[in-house]
Amino acid sequence: MPSFTARPSEIMYSQVSIANTFKNGESIGDVLDDIMEDRLSVSSVPAISVQCIKGKVVSADNRRLWILKQLEKLGHLTTVEVKRTKWMAKDKSARTQNVKIRGGSPGGKWYCVSDSLTELNNSMKLCLI
Repeated sequence: MPSFTARPSEIMYSQVSIANTFKNGESIGDVLDDIMEDRLSVSSVPAISVQCIKGKVVSADNRRLWILKQLEKLGHLTTVEVKRTKWMAKDKSARTQNVKIRGGSPGGKWYCVSDSLTELNNSMKLCLI
């Protein structure tokens, strides 16, 4: 399948919640920390698979998308290469920009910075109105 470049913020989640760890037990927040602190490169994270549905780009790989969205908020990247797929599991039918993280905290510390930047940005927008 062909690949293309997209901003993580423009990609939708296909589920309303994600687990806070990968199958290997590593927390999504720890992976974010590893990338932000140069212990891991963004390119070592496998490309996410997406479908284009009614003009929206929807990810099949929601935990990796969460990490990419945090990296974009933190200014660590602007776009990513994504792989277009024709098939997505039937349990991945949501179309949302936000997810709930199951299992408590995502782990790590950089996600707190990302959340603070989002709140600050929203406050600044209110001041400009």
